[in-house]
Amino acid sequence: MFKEKLLKLCLLPLRLLPIKENRITFICNRGGAFCCNPKYMAQYIHEKYGDKYEIIFFYNNQSVVERNNCSWIIWKKFDGFGYIKALITAKYIVSNITIPGFVPYRKSQLKMCTWHGSAFKGAGDIAYDFDKYDVILAENELTYKAIRHIWRYQGQILRTGMPRNDCLFNISEVQKKKIREQLEINEKHLLLYAPTFRDMGDDDCFSIDFLKLKIQLEDRFGGSWQIAFRYHPLQKKRNLPSGCIDLSTYEDMQELLMCTDILITDYSSCMWDFSLMGKPCFIYASDIDRYIYEERGEFLYPIDELPFPLARNNEELVKCIVRFDRKEYEKRLEIFYKDWGRYNYDGTATQKVVDSLLNNNDEEKILL
Repeated sequence: MFKEKLLKLCLLPLRLLPIKENRITFICNRGGAFCCNPKYMAQYIHEKYGDKYEIIFFYNNQSVVERNNCSWIIWKKFDGFGYIKALITAKYIVSNITIPGFVPYRKSQLKMCTWHGSAFKGAGDIAYDFDKYDVILAENELTYKAIRHIWRYQGQILRTGMPRNDCLFNISEVQKKKIREQLEINEKHLLLYAPTFRDMGDDDCFSIDFLKLKIQLEDRFGGSWQIAFRYHPLQKKRNLPSGCIDLSTYEDMQELLMCTDILITDYSSCMWDFSLMGKPCFIYASDIDRYIYEERGEFLYPIDELPFPLARNNEELVKCIVRFDRKEYEKRLEIFYKDWGRYNYDGTATQKVVDSLLNNNDEEKILL
């Protein structure tokens, strides 16, 4: 904390640099990717406004730039001097995780946190410093209440839903086919297993028998199935089980969800994102007691009240798949949306968020 304050003091002279009114900086996964809410906001801004706004993204590895070689994006090295200068001189700063505390921001700048999911699991010992932001996005009412009442943020909260999920309402079959070809799954059905990371870094809980699962999928739902595993980017220990392909390096989770027919997760908020398409989702929570009592604390919503069939071991997972009832699932989804307070029903979150960002002086356009 002392070093951060000292660095901030040393950087104060940079506040003499003028703010560029058309500069928008995006921090995505600390420079580790081009995805999530920053990606979809930036694309919308470019499509709507062309070159009116200068769009800057940061990278921590050159491969991020090479994978996303967009001519309309200016790339700056994460944590370099260009990174600091861009943040100090940008009118708009958008991040899906955090922004550095050592930067001497100015009141005329607008700092937005889009976050990267819905509130569900506890925070454990993680401390969120949301007070650095002028506005935060909420995906649903449950998330809004967590930000306002648990993390005690008193600033503006946009109750719009996340821009990254708009694509799940407006799926292009051409785009879907292109992604599936890139993944080399072609005409196969896709089951994606996407658990969240463990603070302790272990992977013993990722114990699904994929070979047995594949047989049950083909027997219950028919067709040929491909099973894929996607580790969370922060997961330390990784040991890919047999019977599946690894999609952990695929950058855009929402694109994977578009092409996924069935999702299995544990405590990840991707369950909420995926549910917006009405497709089957299952919960595999073999370490639920340890996760609650040793890592994150109580969930913000009872896990056994989720609409997704819950399994604690492979035998229960097989039973959940065999007994899956789509009509019952759809009924439970409606209750789920009501309980969590769904905002986005028409895929227009990006438009609302960007309009609010770029027209922040108009109070009528801020959705509180």
